[in-house]
Amino acid sequence: MSYEDAQQSVTRHLVSRFRLNTEKIHGVYAGTGGLETRETVSAYLDGAARISPLQRDLVSYAVNQLLPASQLIAGAVRAPYSGSYPSVACGYGPGADEDRVVIQGRADHPLTHAAMLRHEESERLSSLRSSGLLEAPLTESIARLPRIARDHFGTMAAAVTLVDREVLVSKSIIGLPNRDRPRRGSFCEETVQDNRTFIVADAQSDPRFSDSPHVVGPPYFRFYAGHPILGPGGSRIGALCIVDDRPRSLSHAEEHKLRMLAALVQLEILT
Repeated sequence: MSYEDAQQSVTRHLVSRFRLNTEKIHGVYAGTGGLETRETVSAYLDGAARISPLQRDLVSYAVNQLLPASQLIAGAVRAPYSGSYPSVACGYGPGADEDRVVIQGRADHPLTHAAMLRHEESERLSSLRSSGLLEAPLTESIARLPRIARDHFGTMAAAVTLVDREVLVSKSIIGLPNRDRPRRGSFCEETVQDNRTFIVADAQSDPRFSDSPHVVGPPYFRFYAGHPILGPGGSRIGALCIVDDRPRSLSHAEEHKLRMLAALVQLEILT
């Protein structure tokens, strides 16, 4: 089963199983930058149309936003994204021992969970390289978006950051020095693990980041919010993010605004 078939099949199954309203799905989809019409999205969810990886991912995101709370716990099946490994995209995660991927109850699949993660990281880095963004300067259309984000949210800084093998590459950063930073243990490393907005309200109270050099020392990060951006093939290659030196939270409307700005970055990258 191809990535595209797996993604479409599982997404269709969830829409049918939970009787999700396609009009509501399209409303969330369009609100995050989706470009297809409601008719095309409905046809995609009926299995009668194909759409691009970016648009499929935005539909998956919309479906996941509308799933009941029971599907948001760890291990529950959610609509997959185009960068997922095929077995995960089919809705089958690690087995009980959490180191073997089990497909439809079969225990003979040889792929370990660690190998799956290595494969996904290899695909992600390949997508980052093929995007050309590491070498080329960002277009003015992309470079202006972090400034818009910082001004809108009133934060200390905002950036478009690429997650390379060992470092974070800030391609457009407003409010902080423009230099590469270590990837390990960073906010952006966490952001590219999933296709949803990643928020840390107070890094000093979060055990994942409380001892980070950038939290306990300059620039004293306390708040972070970032939404992943995708490269060719649908892999998560970086994020549009905002940071502040004081704790805070985002309202639902503010989260929506951040996703909209990230969608604009996304559209500029892939078009």
